[in-house]
Amino acid sequence: MNGIKLAMNMTATEIDDTLFAIGSAKIIDTGQASAALQAIKTMLVKNINGTVTSETANVVTGGSQMMALGAADTAENGHQPKMLFAHLYS
Repeated sequence: MNGIKLAMNMTATEIDDTLFAIGSAKIIDTGQASAALQAIKTMLVKNINGTVTSETANVVTGGSQMMALGAADTAENGHQPKMLFAHLYS
């Protein structure tokens, strides 16, 4: 992903018109954790053709990072708008 090698697992389910997904990734080069979080964020937002509407980032115990973001697309061509809420940790 964006030049970063990782192994990723994801599972998802849809209930009514809401999709719930959870995933995990193991980064081969742990020095790329910050870049991987940014790449995953970019990929998720592009997946819905959206723009970021809110974002917070924190460094937590042990130097790990946490990012929370919200994104939305515009309702075009009569489809319902898509919203994304994600919590990313390294």
